[in-house]
Formats: sequence, structure tokens, C-alpha cells
Amino acid sequence: MPSKEAKISYAKGRELVRDGLMTEENFQKAMFEGKIAGMREKESFRLKGVRETITVSFPTPSVRLPKGITLSDLNDEDRSIVDKWKSSLVEEFRPVYDKLREIHTEKVAVKY
Repeated sequence: MPSKEAKISYAKGRELVRDGLMTEENFQKAMFEGKIAGMREKESFRLKGVRETITVSFPTPSVRLPKGITLSDLNDEDRSIVDKWKSSLVEEFRPVYDKLREIHTEKVAVKY
């Protein structure tokens, strides 16, 4: 039984192209042949109306901020939106989570 080779990650493949160690054409071919993993996506929900990329989490009212940013770094408007999200989730919690998520977030595809 032949051994199964591990795929090169998409990010590593892009890095090889960027560093000039692989052409874009060879990268695409290797991806097609299954030697390089394709782009991955997952669903994520982000607060609408804020300048920063703020992702909401469940089942807690916590939010995930961009690397290096804390809640105290947000401007008053963004902080108000985050606080509104937190208080709404705490008050209503699980039975209407889908409703609150629809009101406060937009579904995005996160590529990694």
C-alpha cells in the first residue's frame, strides 16, 4: 500500500510563489493535482457598522478583536456597538441567539 504524502498548505504554497521558488502556474497545477491544499473557508460573524474587524463569539458575549487591539483602544462609537452586542446577548441569550446574530452581525467567509 503506497504511503500518502502530506499536502503543502495553501499558505506555504503562496509563500513559495512569493519567494520565487515556484511559479504561479506550477502552484495552480499542484493545487489541481492535490499536492497543495486549497483555500479554506469558515463561517464567522462580524459586527456591522464598526471600523475594526470585530468578530462575535457564542455562547459568551465576548468579542474577538484584531491582534494588538483591546476594548479600551476602540473609539466611543465602536465601543458602544460592542457594549450593545454584549448586553443584548446577556439579556436574551440562547432562545433568540439566531435573531440577535441576524441583527448584529453579517455572515462572512474567512479564508485561511
